[in-house]
Amino acid sequence: MKLQTRSILFFIPLFAINIIAVIFFVNINFQNTLEENTLNESRLLSNEVKIMEDQLKTKALSIATMVATNPDVMDAYTKGSNDEIRKFLRPAADLLVTNLKNSMDIEDLRFHFHIAPVQSLYRTWTDKKDDDLSSFRHSVKQVIQTGKPIMGIELGKGGMVIRGIHPIKIGTKTVGSVEMYFQPQQLLGMMNIDKNKIGLVLLADEESLLDIIFEDDLKNYYNKGEIGSQMISYISSDWIKPDEDISADLIEKSKKNSQTINVVKGNHSLSYIPINDFQNNTVGFYIFIQNMKDQIQHNKQIQTKLTILLIFANIIILLILIFWIFKFIIRPIKRLDKAVEIISRGSGDLTHRITVKRQDELGTIGENFNSFLKKLTEIVRNTKNASEGTEHSSRELTIVSDMTMKASHAISESIIRSKEQLSITSKEMDNSREYSGIIRNNLNDFQESIEQLSAIVEESSAGLTEMMASLENVNKLVQNRQSLTEELVVLSNEGEQSIGETTNQIDTIKDSVSQIEAFTSMIDDIASQTNLLSMNAAIEAAHAGDAGKGFAVVAEEIRGLAETSAEESKQISGSIKKITEIILNTEKSGKASKEAFMKISKAVKNVAEGLSGIALSTNEITSGSREVMNAILEVRDVTINVKDSSAAINQQQINLNNVVGESIKAMGKMQKMEEDMGEKSSEIESSMKNLVDVVEQLNTDSADMKEEIKRFELNDK
Repeated sequence: MKLQTRSILFFIPLFAINIIAVIFFVNINFQNTLEENTLNESRLLSNEVKIMEDQLKTKALSIATMVATNPDVMDAYTKGSNDEIRKFLRPAADLLVTNLKNSMDIEDLRFHFHIAPVQSLYRTWTDKKDDDLSSFRHSVKQVIQTGKPIMGIELGKGGMVIRGIHPIKIGTKTVGSVEMYFQPQQLLGMMNIDKNKIGLVLLADEESLLDIIFEDDLKNYYNKGEIGSQMISYISSDWIKPDEDISADLIEKSKKNSQTINVVKGNHSLSYIPINDFQNNTVGFYIFIQNMKDQIQHNKQIQTKLTILLIFANIIILLILIFWIFKFIIRPIKRLDKAVEIISRGSGDLTHRITVKRQDELGTIGENFNSFLKKLTEIVRNTKNASEGTEHSSRELTIVSDMTMKASHAISESIIRSKEQLSITSKEMDNSREYSGIIRNNLNDFQESIEQLSAIVEESSAGLTEMMASLENVNKLVQNRQSLTEELVVLSNEGEQSIGETTNQIDTIKDSVSQIEAFTSMIDDIASQTNLLSMNAAIEAAHAGDAGKGFAVVAEEIRGLAETSAEESKQISGSIKKITEIILNTEKSGKASKEAFMKISKAVKNVAEGLSGIALSTNEITSGSREVMNAILEVRDVTINVKDSSAAINQQQINLNNVVGESIKAMGKMQKMEEDMGEKSSEIESSMKNLVDVVEQLNTDSADMKEEIKRFELNDK
């Protein structure tokens, strides 16, 4: 298969893979971008909901504040019974509701008036009254007890609503409260959103709601169905399908973590926003659903156009790449192939060169090929010259080989004559060896006698030497032990003195410990007095009331410091008692050690006196042994001189015998060398014959090489 075809077959699957990768990555990128943008919009929507919710809370509290401070309302709370209060409160409240509806454009405006402790007094939208709210309306209970307003969300008999509660006071006494609230779905009217694309589903906790809500409100507001543990109270648009879009698992997850969850499901993005009451308990959810169908279709159109554009760009790039490869790679390779074909098919024309016009890798290949042809031409030319030199050398080698053959015959004749003369000399050397053996036997007998005498002297000398060495060792050992004993006496005296000093130091430590115990007792007394003083200061601070609060804090800190000091003093006292016990035990051990050192010192002195006597006796024995040793050494010197003279004579005889033996061996080696030289001479003659044959073959090969080199065209003109 040609390179051109292979290149095309390579780029076709590469192009297909590239197209698939482009489509895949464009699709993934668009999906990720769309999902990220949608989630960002959901987060912004969640933040906007919290802002709108805070605005409704503030608005509800503002209205409740205005109602709570209305003179007619405050005057009504001064009446006697609940019925009397309601009698005067109803017209005033109804008038306020009418005026606020007209001025603030609020359709469903509701007020709920309470009376202490935590009881319903009057609701503007129903006749239900006098019910106890203490078990579930914790916000009302807190407002009446603290006299401070509250705003937030709470489940009540009116459902899950955004409330603003303000206390109603007569003078400084809180006699009740009033709350104004909005339905959570009213947030949707305040937000700047497209209701055809963004919808709201309100959920309320079913378990908490069923126990307290009015039956009418339950039928009117919570009749849309259920999702998990939540009841649906509001659906803003008909295109929303809560059962299909909303996940009960995500509701439970958001409720558990009390966090907003933003997800994308099919063509919708959903935000699960928990609704928390005054006690931060999740009592419901805002579920905002965004319809992304149009946006997804628009993105798909853009994605399709971009994919087509990228595919078209890939095709253009592929065509440009193929054109470039054919022009700048395949075409130069074809020229190179043609040049090689010219050289291989012809008669060895080494003068042909490739025309190089490029500066890239293919140009480098062409230059290297031309350089190779140039070097090959030089090699062939040198080989041609060498073959001519080889032909001349082979002729000279033929002449030299003939001369070498004649010299080899002369050497063989000389070797035969040398071999006969060596045989005669070998017989004479054997006779000299026999005479040398007789002389050696006589000398051996004389030397044995001298050896016996020398052995006796050596044994005596060795025994005496060993005895003297033993005496010297004993003397040295005694002197070493005597020196060590003296050092031991000094050390025992020093140890006895150190023990005495240690005992004195222990007595000093005992005195210091006694002083520390006195100081510890003093610290206990001071801590007790400080504690009593702080208690008196605290009592005086309590009598002073608010003015003495700062002083009371200082007194409390002083009392704490006194208690800490007393506790630390107790711990120090315990530690000192333990130290005192250790010191007493150490003092006893020191006295016992001092008595032991005194006994050791006395025993060491006795040993030193005994060693001195042993050293004196050993010195006397050593002196006598030296005198005996001097006499034996004189006898040994005479014996050694006689032995050395005999050994010298014997050595001369041995040397003579060795010389004769070496001469006989040398004669044998010379005979062996003569035989080897004869064999080598025969081998040289045989090699010279082979050399002549090789020279003749070399002449033939040189002529053949010369003929082959003539086939190459070298441009030697």
